[in-house]
Amino acid sequence: VSVNAQVLIQKIDSLIQNDEGSAAIQIIDEYLTNKNVEEFKIALQLKKAEALILSQEYNKAESIINTLKATRLSLQEDAELKIIEGSLQLYQGKNDQAQETLLEAEKLLQREGILN
Repeated sequence: VSVNAQVLIQKIDSLIQNDEGSAAIQIIDEYLTNKNVEEFKIALQLKKAEALILSQEYNKAESIINTLKATRLSLQEDAELKIIEGSLQLYQGKNDQAQETLLEAEKLLQREGILN
């Protein structure tokens, strides 16, 4: 991923962490529709799902999650997707499902060597 892509993802992360989901979504949508972002399109879609959850737009987030599940993902992207899906399930009160999904993410991250 290019330096510009990393800077953009960091900016979006900062907005999400500062509870500015709507601003993050606006930037993501602008890039997804107006820029050539193939190299980091999945990362943007993951961030959009995260921002939608923050904005309580659970159905839209779930739609992105389901679309990404049908996409070929790296182990790390798959783990991040499961973390986001687990978060959505927690917000929806599906605690047992969330725990299972988050444990799957943990296993993927351990396999990737990110968690020990």
